[in-house]
Amino acid sequence: MSFRSHWIAIVLLLLLPGAARGGSLRVAELQRVAAERVQMRLQVDLEGAPAQALEHGITLPLVIQRRHCVQGSCNAPLPGIYLQVRYAPLQERYLLEHQDQPARGFAFRPSLLDAMENPPAIMVPAGAGWELRVRLRVRHLPPPLRLPARLEEEWRLDTGWVAVP
Repeated sequence: MSFRSHWIAIVLLLLLPGAARGGSLRVAELQRVAAERVQMRLQVDLEGAPAQALEHGITLPLVIQRRHCVQGSCNAPLPGIYLQVRYAPLQERYLLEHQDQPARGFAFRPSLLDAMENPPAIMVPAGAGWELRVRLRVRHLPPPLRLPARLEEEWRLDTGWVAVP
């Protein structure tokens, strides 16, 4: 192998870990279904470190936040709606828990992701200026994962604020 081939191999080995795709979370659709209810459809992709954590039984805590904005000034978010995603290795089931509802079990990860993509309708007061956001609650991860979750791109499970129509 030539000197040039060695360098190319070394550069590729150094770049591949950074090229690993992580999870992503985005709002695919958002519509008002009643005066004070909003239905959201998410696009959820769990890959990389978040998927590995889930497979090892670590709970991924998520929150749906709501806030009201008027002329560029936003109020503090209302109390969040909490979701938890986890894998129960002994039961060989993925579990999805919505705030006050019993956990729903799924045998396969694609089934879990489908359920995550269609959360229950969310109460949002009538009127203009409301925004929603879904994000990973980094503070509620196990302590060894908090720093990587704050710093590494593959842990960025956050839709950002999206305006309610």
